[in-house]
Amino acid sequence: MKVNKVKVILIGFGHLGKWHAEKAVNLENSELIAIIDKSKEHQQIARDKFPAVPVLDSYDDILEDFEAALIVTPTSSHFSIAKDLIKKGKHIFCEKPLCSKTAEASELRDLGREHNCLIQVGHSERFHKAWEKLKVKIQSLKSPLAIEFRRESSFKGRAIDVDVIQDLAIHDIDLFYYLFEKEVSEITSVKHFKALSNFPDYTDVNFKTTDNDYVRIISSRQSAIGQRSLKITHPDGEIYIDLMNLKYFIYEEGNLEEVEYERRDHLLEEQKCFYHSILNNTATIVGAEDGLKAVKLMDELLQLV
Repeated sequence: MKVNKVKVILIGFGHLGKWHAEKAVNLENSELIAIIDKSKEHQQIARDKFPAVPVLDSYDDILEDFEAALIVTPTSSHFSIAKDLIKKGKHIFCEKPLCSKTAEASELRDLGREHNCLIQVGHSERFHKAWEKLKVKIQSLKSPLAIEFRRESSFKGRAIDVDVIQDLAIHDIDLFYYLFEKEVSEITSVKHFKALSNFPDYTDVNFKTTDNDYVRIISSRQSAIGQRSLKITHPDGEIYIDLMNLKYFIYEEGNLEEVEYERRDHLLEEQKCFYHSILNNTATIVGAEDGLKAVKLMDELLQLV
């Protein structure tokens, strides 16, 4: 039986681009027809790893050959690349954050609608299996809530062209909107400082929701010990999700329940969803409006630094 395939290109063969290329090559509903990167070093690595895939400086000469693109370049270039491709009628998957500025994200959303192009944003933390069980429970919790996200890692020397809010905190900004479906009423504090790069590597953000919940997001790329977690304290107990070790704890009425969940390949899952949306003409699982909401709060936080 013939399988429908989306002809896709990958733009940006850096650390994350290598993993995205692997998924695009191996998925049954995608055909990776080219890897685009201006770096000669990256080009050679791509040729060595995927000898059957053409590696090019630009996509200009192959515009008729593909219908979608994976944008895995530095954040500062997302807007210009995505805008150009959407105007040429291409569907885009763009790594998080969608853009650097609210106005840019808004323009891309509008362009996608105008040109009937799908936009999916790479907020991969949505793909934890735990959310299948916990999202409904989280949304049933009574306010006021105390919500704390922590995302800490040692210094890797990657993504140092952006602030830690754009690099790490953006994951939890999106998770906040996705899991709680609430709005921010007031940003109460932003603590932020540089350490190992030219941009701040640590942030401690606090804000309130319209339901008087307190939210704290701590992000660091200079930590001695890695951690990725979400803790929700509510009037009847607490939920703690250990996103690094794939388990969660529910404490209610004096009882503690511990549940382990399966690891997923988040990049694989989000690409599967992207191609499914294109082939079936359905909305993307993380759309331009989602990307815009995350960028808007990110933008507001950065303006307070």
